[in-house]
Amino acid sequence: LARDRGDGRAALAAFRRAEAAAPEPGARLAALVDVAHAHRLLGEYSDALSVLDEAEALAASRADTTALQSRIHYLRGCAFFSLGDTGASEREQRRALALAKELGDPELEARAASGLGDVAYATNRISDARVHFTECVALAEARGLERYVAANRVMLAYPLLVFGQAAEAIAGVEHALANARRLGDRYVEAMALVSLGYFGTMRGAAAGVR
Repeated sequence: LARDRGDGRAALAAFRRAEAAAPEPGARLAALVDVAHAHRLLGEYSDALSVLDEAEALAASRADTTALQSRIHYLRGCAFFSLGDTGASEREQRRALALAKELGDPELEARAASGLGDVAYATNRISDARVHFTECVALAEARGLERYVAANRVMLAYPLLVFGQAAEAIAGVEHALANARRLGDRYVEAMALVSLGYFGTMRGAAAGVR
């Protein structure tokens, strides 16, 4: 619950306790992946990468870990992205997506599509970003993953804005903001508020030029 609210510190403490109490290696592996996720929420990307390496080594020695391996690649891709290594990030997200498709897991596919959208937008492949974020939102909506829908509606708004779809972009972010507040997701709420402020500034500047 703490992770879903965006409370990384509380989530990290809870997942560390789960790791320490894990009764067998499979439970410890799942807890390690969650620990890495919490480090990512806190912006502790080097720590996240270190934990993911540990988790990957453990996953390699076990069967039926495809879902966790997809999450490992996704989180590693997110960490590399935040550290500015878009090439490594894209490789990890493509591996995460391949594993998700192999497993037939739409939620994991949605996560990887979101990561690929981030990379595409950051490397100025705006059309690709729109495709990836649109795919992510569609997959997440189909599974009822409201938090993920909200976060990625915010991200989809940026390529939509570039393609002149300002009204759709803003409506999507406003919808995401309402859902984030309803769900108590402070992280997505902050994303949405910052985005609305940015879009408002951009529209004001454009009006001034006209």
